[in-house]
Amino acid sequence: MLLTPNEKCKLQNYNIRYTTIYNLKSEIFVSFIERQPMDIKLIVFDLDGTLVKYENSRWYGSWDAIGFAAGLKGEFDQLTAYYLPRLELYEKWVSANARLLEGISVKRVKKGIFPPPYSKGVRDIIPKLRGRYRI
Repeated sequence: MLLTPNEKCKLQNYNIRYTTIYNLKSEIFVSFIERQPMDIKLIVFDLDGTLVKYENSRWYGSWDAIGFAAGLKGEFDQLTAYYLPRLELYEKWVSANARLLEGISVKRVKKGIFPPPYSKGVRDIIPKLRGRYRI
């Protein structure tokens, strides 16, 4: 997430330390910006496209990967084409995708999504952070 100068100023005024994660070409870069000494209690990462990158998905997302592993790529793509320009119908989109998955074996889907395709750098950074912070 990139912060605007105004957002950065607001965080600084509230004495908040923030982290910016850049995900470029499947690599994770972490930059720490410190304003005042304080304890970091929790580090949160986005999953899809940040920690993992499913290459067969438009957004490298796990939801598409689940649908594709279930053999529903065409149906998922059709729903995406219909609902993407209508984000106010997001809940209906999710429900439609979920209905398509009804009755599909978890065992079948697991073969297509595991092991997760971690982004470059994830396997290095997580062990360094674990134990020092809640992740």
